[in-house]
Order: sequence, then C-alpha cells, then structure tokens
Amino acid sequence: MSDKKKSFIVYNDIAEQVNTLPDDERGRLFSAMLSYAADGIEPDSLGEAGTMAFRWIRAQMDRDRAKYEDICERRSQYAKEGISKHKQAKANKSKNKQANNTDTDNVNVNDSDSENENENGNDNEINIQPPNPLRGNDERFETFWSAYPRKTGKEAARKAWKKAKVNNELFNRIMKSIEIAKQCDQWNKDGGQYIPNPATWINQGRWDDEYRMTESGDDVLTAIIEGRA
Repeated sequence: MSDKKKSFIVYNDIAEQVNTLPDDERGRLFSAMLSYAADGIEPDSLGEAGTMAFRWIRAQMDRDRAKYEDICERRSQYAKEGISKHKQAKANKSKNKQANNTDTDNVNVNDSDSENENENGNDNEINIQPPNPLRGNDERFETFWSAYPRKTGKEAARKAWKKAKVNNELFNRIMKSIEIAKQCDQWNKDGGQYIPNPATWINQGRWDDEYRMTESGDDVLTAIIEGRA
C-alpha cells in the first residue's frame, strides 16, 4: 500500500456483510482494514466469513488507492507543466524586453547620426552652429533664444517654437535670418523697439522676410551669405 494515503473510505454497502458477523469478528475485521490501509498487511485469522468480507472490502480499497495515486500523479504533472510554462513565459518576456531596449537604442543612435549628417553634410548652405551639438528641439530653442535680441515672453515663444516643429533645416534658416535681421534698419531703429516679440516672429514665419540693410550692415550680410560670419 502507498504510504502517502493516510485514510481509506468505508462504504455503506459493506454493512450487510459486516452485520452478519459476530461482534468479535467485526472488531478483528475492522482492525484488519486499518492494518491493510496502513502498511498493506493482510490478516490470517478472520474465519471463513470474515475472510470473505475482507477480500471484498480489500478489492474496493485497492481500487480507491489506485484512483488516488492516479490523481496525485496527474496533479504532479500539471504542476510541473505549469512551472515550465511560467518559466518559459518569464524568459520570453525578458527576451522581448531586451529586444525592445536594443531597438530603442538603435533608433536613438540613427536619429543622432541623421541630425549630425544634416547639420554638417552640405558645404553650400550656411549652417549656424551652436556651441554644443544639437540633440533636440528644446536645445534648438535655447540657442534661438540666446541669439534673438528681444527677450520678451519666453514661454510664449517656446510654445510657438514647438508648434512650428523646427527641424535642422528650418533651424539653420531661422538662425541665418536672425543674423541678417540684426543688421537691418527696422531692428536697429530707436534702440530696437521695433523688433517683434519672439513669439510673434515665430508664429508669423518672419524668417522669410526681406530686410532693408543699414550701410554698416551690408558687409555683415555679405559675410553671412558667404559663410564667413
């Protein structure tokens, strides 16, 4: 008998056979059932009627034991399969996370390389280079703000900048336009009071304006166009 099972079932339909036995034989039969359930030992002195009853009961106990062990085996197998599936799912999740991190790193590197190529790849364009390499719109805006001569409404200008979706090409046009506008009559008249607010200048796309230059600004404009300023 299995030492894992600590109990056995007594069915009501054994009552008819057990009740025909004398009281002392009933006691020996019950003790024999306990002994057989515990360690598989069969009795040798139950008498003819008691032995017949025990054999019938033993067959039922054996079927119950086999059914119990089958259930235990299946539960153990299900548990092993569940643990295996859990480990596999965890491994897949970790693998997917690593793959996503790798993809993100690649995208960041490619974006950075693309920006550097656009900023430095064309010798025929005027590229106004900031002190540090540009890595995003916020840094482009700060460079613009430093160059723009009228420091009014920075947050409004920042919102306008984001709305304009300034890329590298447009950033270069804006910075070139500011350097040219600094030499024009309008921006130099009356201490610069006619310089537009930066937010207005961005919202209206004023980098495409044509400016009338002061006499002293002509040489500066030529230097900017030729890439010397």
